Amino acid sequence: MTDYSKMSDAEVNWNVAYHIGLKTVERAESGEFDPCNNPSDAWPIILNNLISMVWDCAEDSSAEWWNAVAQFDECSIQYQSNPLRAAMIVYLMMKESENA
Repeated sequence: MTDYSKMSDAEVNWNVAYHIGLKTVERAESGEFDPCNNPSDAWPIILNNLISMVWDCAEDSSAEWWNAVAQFDECSIQYQSNPLRAAMIVYLMMKESENA
């Protein structure tokens, strides 16, 4: 399985766009489509693919970070700094599983 966590946001965006369609790939290449950072690009993908996003604060209530866990069936990733990126990686893992 591909390690999407090592890809840049731009690479993740392009791969997501590839699965959505050619016009979206063109938008990703121009920087207009950015589901790793733009909720309006990510949310339709999250909803249409039933990706669950769970927020879980650290046990230490003074911690200033949150965990985001994005998951769908056996595909799951924990990504502390960007929950949209985590959801897009789960989407790519789902697509890779479909094609396996």
